[in-house]
Amino acid sequence: MLVSSPKGVMRPDLFVACPKCGHINPPGIRRCDCGFELPRQERQTFYREGSTIVIENRATLPPRCIKCNRASSGTPIKYTFVDSNVGGAPHSAVTALLHFGSRRVGCAYISLCDRHRRLRTSIWWICLALIVIAIGTGIYANIGFPEPPNALVWLATLPLLSGILLLGIYQMHYIKAKVHGGRIVISGAGETFLDSLPPAPEW
Repeated sequence: MLVSSPKGVMRPDLFVACPKCGHINPPGIRRCDCGFELPRQERQTFYREGSTIVIENRATLPPRCIKCNRASSGTPIKYTFVDSNVGGAPHSAVTALLHFGSRRVGCAYISLCDRHRRLRTSIWWICLALIVIAIGTGIYANIGFPEPPNALVWLATLPLLSGILLLGIYQMHYIKAKVHGGRIVISGAGETFLDSLPPAPEW
């Protein structure tokens, strides 16, 4: 029984050698001819490709920090990535139409250490606080004054823009990804974490 990839090339990574007699068994066989029960054959759902990680949609990376390779401080975090033919970041009405017309969504479960998890939480809370301050100041300026003073207008605008900018920088540059047909290509991982991943399978 042979298993072929979509390109028609046999996948040797799916074959398993019997630890007892050394016989090479084809995929799907649970017991070797010598009677030894073979270990479960795990399908490779992620691998390193250069400075990026290729992972199947909804798969989980190992329980180590993607940034520094330290042990995870909790359960994996679900990261949702949005991509499109304009890079997932529309800048005008035309690119917005192209974005939503070619929108691709994928998610992966990624672990962080305690330090990087705190950094992520802090950024989210800072962004939320800045946006709440901006909204509150804007409401106060419109209710308390017939014509809002320029100082209050700026006090409402700057925190809002700062919060959105900080969140955008974090989302676009800290851990970013491209989504292609059921697979996610993640960039932003630390070198030590990348070194711990298996190489791309030989198709």
